[in-house]
Amino acid sequence: MEMLANTPSVVVLMESCKGSMFRVRAIADLNHVARLVKGSDIKALRIVCQKNDFREADYIARLFYVPDIKYLFVKNQRQQSLQFLQNA
Repeated sequence: MEMLANTPSVVVLMESCKGSMFRVRAIADLNHVARLVKGSDIKALRIVCQKNDFREADYIARLFYVPDIKYLFVKNQRQQSLQFLQNA
């Protein structure tokens, strides 16, 4: 987060997970464009069976250049709380 706070506005892609909504909102507060991608889209690009962080970051970066990619909707805190209460 310190590195992002000190850089000009960029596009940040992240794989969606349980804690990603909080991170995306924090990154958006730093005036960056934050987008979430589905894990299945990343898996579709994966060539090698051995998964590691470096390869996953490379696949996520490649998704930026894929035309017609669907990004996930980023929920605000209220929407996420309501979803949590509905699923509980």
